[in-house]
Amino acid sequence: MDFPGAYTAQALAPALKDRVPEISYLTRLHTDDIIVSSASQPDKVFEEDPVLYADPGFLQMFSVPLVAGDQQKALEPGTGLISKTAAHKYFRDEDPRSGIGCDRPCK
Repeated sequence: MDFPGAYTAQALAPALKDRVPEISYLTRLHTDDIIVSSASQPDKVFEEDPVLYADPGFLQMFSVPLVAGDQQKALEPGTGLISKTAAHKYFRDEDPRSGIGCDRPCK
């Protein structure tokens, strides 16, 4: 496999956290392509590449000010963060918390 950067197996992070008590926080990051659609505009589909996937621990390690939403629930499975620019692109003037559908990674 050809990766444009460093790669560590996804299972390593939780295994290290379990075995090394000095680790306070950890997060895993990876990029991939994704197909995004808005529930309010089902006829509009966006192919985005790349997007960054992150564990909830990301927000414990890095300061990311949120315009809206709950910092404690952000990045839980089935949730995500998007920029103001992306929110406008997908939702126009609607509340972005109304929902966004992620179909499957693009390959």
